[in-house]
Amino acid sequence: MRIFLFILFLFCGTSSNAQSNPDSLRKYVVKLSTSAYARNPKNITYLNNTADWIYQKFEGYSKKVFIQKFEINKTIYKNVITSFGPDTAVRIVIGAHYDVYGEAPGADNNASGVAALIELARLFRSVEKNLIYRIDLIAYSLEEPPYLNTNKMGSFIHAKSMYENNIPIAGMINIKGIGFFIDAPHSQHYPFLFQRLFYSNKGDFISILQSNQNGVFGSVMKNLLKQYAAGLPVRNFKPAIPFPVLHEGDHKSYHDMGYPSLLISNTLSYRNKYYHYDLDSYETLDYFRMSKVVNMIYQATIRYK
Repeated sequence: MRIFLFILFLFCGTSSNAQSNPDSLRKYVVKLSTSAYARNPKNITYLNNTADWIYQKFEGYSKKVFIQKFEINKTIYKNVITSFGPDTAVRIVIGAHYDVYGEAPGADNNASGVAALIELARLFRSVEKNLIYRIDLIAYSLEEPPYLNTNKMGSFIHAKSMYENNIPIAGMINIKGIGFFIDAPHSQHYPFLFQRLFYSNKGDFISILQSNQNGVFGSVMKNLLKQYAAGLPVRNFKPAIPFPVLHEGDHKSYHDMGYPSLLISNTLSYRNKYYHYDLDSYETLDYFRMSKVVNMIYQATIRYK
């Protein structure tokens, strides 16, 4: 019996201490950001091919993979969903959009988020039997303009379906832009001038942005994320006045339905000068620190109670 318990302890410890792989993250970002055509609604074949590729990657780690199809302007779009843990348990939703703005390659925005989802699927598989929540990983379509902040976003379609079916969700984590870091002074900007007095002027941290209505989920998750950041600086923003850009996106879809939600990002255009531009390429990302962000999300999620 003692030998059995020792082996079980060893296995569980190894699984919970699993780490994301920077090389895998880079491989996924390269795959997504070097397509012949941008993954946007103008190139619907490439956009939906991206969804199919994400589906195949999820299938490598889970038997529960689904496509949520929705129709906008007579065109079919796809959210790709995989889940881990008890089917009937309260859910934690972790999402990232896979479409891009215009013709940008979209490495940081948002191949980095999708790569994180795939790595998280691998990590959650190793502890699935120990999960007390159902964890849904979702790759969304149609986050970028002109659909941003409308009821046509893939995330809005999913959040609405959860609300209408009374599906309990503890909270939602939106992963968007987690690969771009820069240590140079004055490389980090903020929406309001006075914030420069309180926060770092170096773009060397990862941010958590949440609303004042996040309650227990926001508070507990913030503490867990900071605890498991492995030396990566974490800044939590809970502003009374919404931050332009940062309060927009897939997390807003869930917030508008009454679910606690937060955004994990590098502050996007307040740091990354290539955001929404052609130079948002895989060469500009820091995959080592990006892997720390993925590990942070994984460790915090499996410990959330």
